[in-house]
Amino acid sequence: YLDGGEDGVTRAAERVFEQRVALGMFDAPEDQPYCNTTAYGPSVLSSPEHDAQALASAIDGLVLLKNLNGTLPWRTPPKTVAVVGPHALSTTALLGNYAGIPREIPTLTAALAAALPGTAVAATPGCSSVSECAGAGAAAG
Repeated sequence: YLDGGEDGVTRAAERVFEQRVALGMFDAPEDQPYCNTTAYGPSVLSSPEHDAQALASAIDGLVLLKNLNGTLPWRTPPKTVAVVGPHALSTTALLGNYAGIPREIPTLTAALAAALPGTAVAATPGCSSVSECAGAGAAAG
């Protein structure tokens, strides 16, 4: 959402490209330190230390919007968990605008199954798109 019409779009684009130029994204590859795949390749970026930091950052960034009746965290693992929504079995939404090439991208369903051994994890799209789900929720509400 941008205010200011075409001028607002122009200002936003200028800010984006100013940052990209400042980051050296338009410099020759040999002048970009992060293009060095030996120093910043998968063996470095996907190291156990980096994976642990990524996990810690993800945990620190979690926000629970509602926890009715103190349901979470589970005191004992549930017998069954259902993941419902258009991204239950998709990884596309998980990447957002990330431009790197991740080593692995588990779906939410797969990650829950790995984190909850012994728990049956079922998934269904529920609807074909986020906008369809939002419309269904508004119609039901």
